[in-house]
Amino acid sequence: AAYGVSEEIARDMLALAEDDGHAAHHLVSNLALALSHLYLGELVEAREEFRTGIGYFSPEDWPRRELFIGEPRTVGDSYLARTLWILGEVDEAVTLSHRSLSLARRLSEPSALVQALGMHTILLLLHRDNAQAQEYATETVEVATRHGFAYWQVLGSMFGAILTAQRGEHEAGIATFTHCLALYENQGAQLGLSWFRGALARMHIAAGDPAKASALLESATFHIEETDERYYEAEILRLRGEVALASGADDAAAAAEAAFVAARDLASRQHAGSWELRAAVSLASLYRAEGRLAEAREALDMVEGMPREFDPPADHRDARQLLDDVTAELGSG
Repeated sequence: AAYGVSEEIARDMLALAEDDGHAAHHLVSNLALALSHLYLGELVEAREEFRTGIGYFSPEDWPRRELFIGEPRTVGDSYLARTLWILGEVDEAVTLSHRSLSLARRLSEPSALVQALGMHTILLLLHRDNAQAQEYATETVEVATRHGFAYWQVLGSMFGAILTAQRGEHEAGIATFTHCLALYENQGAQLGLSWFRGALARMHIAAGDPAKASALLESATFHIEETDERYYEAEILRLRGEVALASGADDAAAAAEAAFVAARDLASRQHAGSWELRAAVSLASLYRAEGRLAEAREALDMVEGMPREFDPPADHRDARQLLDDVTAELGSG
């Protein structure tokens, strides 16, 4: 999973598509380039390439399905939805993910359905809609098992393990996730390892084991540097701050502050609005705990500019509540 190499190959593919003018070749090339941009953390470029690629899709002009695994429109929509969510364009992300899933259900291709189900589950996990995520994680595993898609069977089980841990069943969730992650890596898969290792680190933080969480974040960082998989790097930095606080070390607050600031600044450079918001909330929460209310309020400046979504994710609700609380405390002081 050397994403810089995959980007070069995708650009070569696109050049060939430009030469022959075949819509299907454009579609595959643009989606391949978009995926490379996404995992490299080049989110704006990924969004544009996904939109360009999707624009080439027409069912009538798609006779060569062997060029793609699954249905290209569902793949494009679901990955574009994930990209938009990270960028902070949450409403459109949710709409696109539902569209991808609805199309997949109308098709007679199990590969399209299991892929759309799995990607929708990821979006729900990001949205922190655990009840819906559990429903779709279960269906992902059921469809994957029925049709022999080992990859999605493992991923669906990992999603379920995340939810198990979030219900407070830390030991069971960690055990299942660790087992599934080993299976995933034993298949030779490397895609998204920074996210998976970060997710497992979060479980260990919640379970009160910051040492194991720290080791996992070191492993995630090594993967990032080895492959250039940077779409989740800001969250890995933020989680380093959470680990520092959980460690209780003498310099915990200073280390956490440095990690949160680094996470926020990287997310800002990547235009990753959702990661930037999480980092801002972590930083503001730290400042508030230290009585640095003016700095906490300043750290939350971006919250006032957030759009009012019809169905805001939990991160947005938490951020607005923290802003209200800090503002009230400043006023009462």
